[in-house]
Amino acid sequence: MATDDQMKFDLDYEALQRLQEETAESKSFLADVQVKLLGLDIAMIKILSRRRHGQLINTIAALEEMQFNILQTNVTTIEQTVLYSFHVKVEGEVRYTAEDIANFVQQTLNFIHVNTNAGM
Repeated sequence: MATDDQMKFDLDYEALQRLQEETAESKSFLADVQVKLLGLDIAMIKILSRRRHGQLINTIAALEEMQFNILQTNVTTIEQTVLYSFHVKVEGEVRYTAEDIANFVQQTLNFIHVNTNAGM
């Protein structure tokens, strides 16, 4: 049976894990992606890129495929440039690093780019 001190340590460690912050950046010719992972299940994702038809809806669909529950989305545009900001909660059993998420977003944007250009 765990002692009171052991239980307190376990609770403190769990609280510390929830407060941990991890960041990653991924830059390509398509977009600059920044991810900040807070604890185990909250991520803030920022994407700065050129506007493309279907980009927002396809990005949202891809995030939902990863079992992310989108809590908030902000879109800021200036001419042909767009900044998407997403706050998401990781709902699935799989745990991602900030780098995993940034790379996945880049892959998604590449897929959108290829399919947008193929239709032109």
